[in-house]
Amino acid sequence: MIAAFVPTVINELAKPISMITNRLLDEHRDSLDLAAHLAQPMPIAVLGQLLGVSLSEAEGAQLKRWCDDFLLPFGRDIRTLSPDELARVKSAGAGLHEFVDTVLSRHGTASGTDDVVGRLLAGESSDRLSEQELFANIVLLLIAGHENSTSLIGNGAAMLLGLPEVRRELARDPSRWPAAIEELMRLVSPNQFIRRQALEDVVLGDQTIRAGDALLLILAAANRDPEAFPEPDRFIFDRPNRQNVALGHGIHYCLGAPLARLEGRIALQTVFERWPTIRQAGVFVYADNFNVRILRSLPVATS
Repeated sequence: MIAAFVPTVINELAKPISMITNRLLDEHRDSLDLAAHLAQPMPIAVLGQLLGVSLSEAEGAQLKRWCDDFLLPFGRDIRTLSPDELARVKSAGAGLHEFVDTVLSRHGTASGTDDVVGRLLAGESSDRLSEQELFANIVLLLIAGHENSTSLIGNGAAMLLGLPEVRRELARDPSRWPAAIEELMRLVSPNQFIRRQALEDVVLGDQTIRAGDALLLILAAANRDPEAFPEPDRFIFDRPNRQNVALGHGIHYCLGAPLARLEGRIALQTVFERWPTIRQAGVFVYADNFNVRILRSLPVATS
């Protein structure tokens, strides 16, 4: 799956991301909700590009519902799932299988394609992925490849709506957008925590973590640690330390981080350059998710 995120692939997505962003904004400009109309559909549409499939907004919405429902059993005792939830999981699995079959069938009639699936299919016969492995890798890309971007775009937009001085600086000097994205990721922290298991005894202060202990690491707290980030709740462009852990760290660093950064920058820069006086026009509504901070509704007025 590393083939999905090599620099050449990511760089080639800048134009499609911009086109998708502008199309979505044009379609909903008269009653714009930056969560429902941009942050949610855009990353899924971009993943379609990565997979060599052009998705309509309705198809992308259906694909996202399947991804969300497919994850219902994860982190839960399956015995706690209701009959309705179990039916949704089963339906999502069937829907995702059908989608993957469609993707693979299109590649079967188009040899030599240079998208992600084409690269996965191009390996040596001894290393080629099985059908089950292909399904697992494509579903992993779909599920892991959109939530961080959705969170960054939605929460980043909500934060910038309340920071007029930051918006004025970005309008004065657009070259500062990459720095803005880094600071937004630190403040937003799409995933609030991650779970890990200690491999060996570790002493932290007056506490000893024993090998085998289950750990809950709060990324959002680490990103606002005043010892690492002075004035941690402030948006500061030129922090000397930008080593936030919003997208993980070390061997667990998010493989799709470059894509999330690119999608976040293009989406937010496009919105605030198109409508410098954009403002909140309703109540923000968050998804019922204990870990991933995702806005379901972010209504705005563009004039």
